Amino acid sequence: MRLLLIMLMGFNLVFGLEILAKSFEYNKTKRLAIFKKDVNATKQKDNILSDIMYLYTTPQKKIKKIIAIGHVRFIFNDKNDTYKGKSDKLTYLALKDTFIFEGHVYIKKIKANQDVTGDKVIINRKTSLVKVLSDDNKPIRFTLEDK
Repeated sequence: MRLLLIMLMGFNLVFGLEILAKSFEYNKTKRLAIFKKDVNATKQKDNILSDIMYLYTTPQKKIKKIIAIGHVRFIFNDKNDTYKGKSDKLTYLALKDTFIFEGHVYIKKIKANQDVTGDKVIINRKTSLVKVLSDDNKPIRFTLEDK
């Protein structure tokens, strides 16, 4: 059974973010919330699923950074398209509106009908910049299909 933690009501009101998990810890000094087991974070049309999620906040109670680890699945939107995929780790830097995906990354741009795989993919939603990196001289894969 999924547990929506009452303490998150404050997060939800401040961030417009809802997080479901089976386990929750909060360290007020570090401004760090840790969610474990079947984590499901949703904000508007964006969604992240993972085994563990770390949510860091600023002193002003705004999201600073989110780190999702283990069986990460996601869907999010930018100005032009919807991205759907998976990775071993996802880091979201809120102030830069940038996603960093690491480990066995696969991302599909739905409207553009493009997909990419690599070891590390960085997507900045403000600038629409996408950067794909590969470790150990392994090739990245980019596919563009006709509609």
